[in-house]
Amino acid sequence: MTNHSERADEAPESVVTLRTPAELADALPYLLGFTPEDSIVLIALHGPRGRFGGRVRIGIPERADDWQSVAKELAQCLVSGCQQREARPDGVVAFLCQEPGGSAGTPPGGR
Repeated sequence: MTNHSERADEAPESVVTLRTPAELADALPYLLGFTPEDSIVLIALHGPRGRFGGRVRIGIPERADDWQSVAKELAQCLVSGCQQREARPDGVVAFLCQEPGGSAGTPPGGR
C-alpha cells in the first residue's frame, strides 16, 4: 500500500527472503503475475544476495532439435533486457514448468 503523501513510483520495495528451491518454485507465480504452464522461465539475479531482476518466459519446445536455439535465444533476451535496464545479471535461475505428463504427453525430462 502506498502512503498518500508519497508518489506511487516512490513506494518502498518489498523484501521477501526465499531460502530453498521449493520456496522459490512456490513463489514463481507471484513473481511473474501468472502461473506458467508448459514453459521455460528464466529469472535474472543481481548482487551478492541474489536480488531478482528481469524475467523471460517461452513455451517448451515440441521438438528436441529446437531446445538449443530456444535456450540460447531466451538467455540472450534476458541478458540484453537486463543490460538495458541496469546491468548484466550475476546469475540466472531456470525453471522448467510442466505438470507430469505435460500437454504433449511426454515428461519434460524425456524431451
